[in-house]
Amino acid sequence: MTRGYSSAVVSVIADSSQSTAHLVEIELDAATYYLSDYYRKLTLGGNEYSPFGYLLGFTDIEEVARLENNEVTISLSGVDQTYISLLLSNDYIDRPVRLYRVWLDSNGDIIDDKQLLFDGRIDQPIIQDDPENGATVISLKCSSHWIDFERVNPRRYSNEEQQFRFSGDKGLEFVTEIPLELIWGRK
Repeated sequence: MTRGYSSAVVSVIADSSQSTAHLVEIELDAATYYLSDYYRKLTLGGNEYSPFGYLLGFTDIEEVARLENNEVTISLSGVDQTYISLLLSNDYIDRPVRLYRVWLDSNGDIIDDKQLLFDGRIDQPIIQDDPENGATVISLKCSSHWIDFERVNPRRYSNEEQQFRFSGDKGLEFVTEIPLELIWGRK
C-alpha cells in the first residue's frame, strides 16, 4: 500500500540507497521548536530542523483501527539545559507536538513532503538528571487528540456556575427545586 505517497517517494523507497529522518515540532508559548534525528540540519517548508544532538528518539507508535488514545514518548537531550529551562518557564501541558517521517535521497536531500506519524499534545515531561555522567534527558509523554474523549467534564449545572459563566442568565435559577429523581414517561 502506498498510503498516498507521491511517485518520487515510492521510487526512493524501492531504491536501496534511500534513508529516512524523523522531524519533531514542539509548540511552546515562546516559539515552535524544530528537531530532527538526522546528522545535519534539514529544511522543509521554511523551517530549519536542528540535527540529532537534541532528539534522541521516541517510543513505538501503534496504528490501530479503533478510536482510542495513543501515546508516544519523545526523548530529548537536555545537556545544555536549554530544553529544561524552556519546560520550567513555559506552560507545556496540552501544547501541540507533531512527529513526521521524511525520505532522503542519496545526497541527503528531502524528497517530496513529510508523512505525519503522530499528532498530539504534551501530557507530562519527565526530566532525568545524571550529574555523575553530566547527562540530562527530557522525555515528553504525549497523547493523541483522542484523550479528550476520556476526560470528564467538570462542569456543574448549578445557578452559581451559570452566573459565573453567563452573568445575568436565569436559566438555572430554580435548578435546586427540581426533584432528585426524574422518571420520564410516567404520569
